[in-house]
Amino acid sequence: PGGSEQKSFGESFLIGTDSERAVVKALVVAALPPIRSNFAPERRGCARLLLEGFTSGAIADAPSVHRFLGRTLFAATADSPATVRSACVDALRYLESYGFVRWVQAKQQRGSDDSGEGTEDDGDDDARTPLKVDHGNDNDAKTGEGDGRFVVTKLGAATVAASLSPEEALALQYELRRAKERFVLGEELHIVFLCAPFSSSAGGGGGGGSAGLEPKWPLYAELFATL
Repeated sequence: PGGSEQKSFGESFLIGTDSERAVVKALVVAALPPIRSNFAPERRGCARLLLEGFTSGAIADAPSVHRFLGRTLFAATADSPATVRSACVDALRYLESYGFVRWVQAKQQRGSDDSGEGTEDDGDDDARTPLKVDHGNDNDAKTGEGDGRFVVTKLGAATVAASLSPEEALALQYELRRAKERFVLGEELHIVFLCAPFSSSAGGGGGGGSAGLEPKWPLYAELFATL
């Protein structure tokens, strides 16, 4: 394959069996669908992009958020700058409402920096209340006029470290809360279920990811019973 940074074109090799020959030929000559940004509102990828940007330190406040999104394919193909701006504000509200990031005023920021912590303590997750993006001034979060920055919470940092989307992280957090209330110690399978890669299926607990592959749990139980 040719690297996009080195060449204007590349080549790929498709390997298949004789029975797949017709499918492979059809794929080679098929028309390519239009490129679409994963950050568009209907694909809900903007929140994940911003969360990863906050965690890495690439962005911290509203002006840097707008500059960051302004250099994406989404901004280049959007109907208008207002579409990008609206998606940005919606993503920030989503991240704040569910406790992935918090807005820290300048005075709080100095105290946080003195403590040397890179993320803000969430406190009691069950007591978390939805937050607003309108920080005092109604336009602070939209224009960056507020004196502060966004800080990643422990939930947000764990989400990025686990390579989860915010939606997957919330589903996993829900399963872990249920496990904390009703943890089954009668057998080891409950622990295995909770430790299974979350992105491996579309179900709860060990599932919930985007791959859409549900393990055959009865078969797994039979194999487990033979150990």
